[in-house]
This record gives sequence, C-alpha cells and structure tokens, in this order.
Amino acid sequence: MIAKSKIKACFRQLAEAGIDHPKNVYEAKSNVEHYQKMLSLLPNKDMVCLELGFGLGYFALVLKKLLGYKVYGIDHPSRKFVKDKHFKNFVKKERFIIKYQDMLKERFDFPDNFFDAITFVEVLEHLEPNKVDHVFREIRRVLK
Repeated sequence: MIAKSKIKACFRQLAEAGIDHPKNVYEAKSNVEHYQKMLSLLPNKDMVCLELGFGLGYFALVLKKLLGYKVYGIDHPSRKFVKDKHFKNFVKKERFIIKYQDMLKERFDFPDNFFDAITFVEVLEHLEPNKVDHVFREIRRVLK
C-alpha cells in the first residue's frame, strides 16, 4: 500500500505550485486515506488514464507521481481555475493533457479504446441523473 506521506507530498506540491492554499487541510484530512484505498485497487504499471472531473489535479498528480500513469483529463470549461496562470503552468509542467468540455453533452474528445483506466473521483454526485447514461456510454467507448 502506498504510504500516506507520499500522497500528502503530492498535495503539498499543488500548494507549492500556487494551485491550492498551503493552509488548506481539507485534502490532507479528508482524502489521504480515500486516495490510498483507491490506489490499492489500481495496477501499479504504466497505464494511460483519463481523469473525469480533473479539477485542480489532486488525483491526477497522485496517479502520475505514485503509479507512473500518463494522465489525461476532462473538466468543464466554466471552471474558474482553468484560466489561472498557476494552474496552466502546473498542467504544462506535469504534461497533463486536459480537454475542457461538457461531459454531459459532448462526445469525449478522444479516440475509441484509448485508455487503460478511467477515474471518476467525487464527480458522479454532481451530474444530472438523466444525463449520466451519456457519460457512461462515452466511458465505455474510450476505455480499452
């Protein structure tokens, strides 16, 4: 099992990059054990992964740094942080490829059978129930 200290180090890296406030202990307190459990379910090998609901990149960074995954993301273009220079620099530095689109309405901008894994952390509960079928069809389409 991946040590909690390694997950916390990823969280600190986001604060140091100016993405999150250094005193924001929400992620450290509420998600370290959660992330640790999720990581234990994923293969520890080179994989291409899609993070649906990329957000600030917490889980994407953990996947990249601790499992060695190449991480792509989808997030809604209306998110405020998308235009933040610190966030843009972080994404560029970490070589994340993010598509900004409405996953409820649009076809994912990736080819069929492209991803080895897809993560969908703390997103489903925010989606309109009558549009979730579209999201799952797209997941099925782009997942190997």
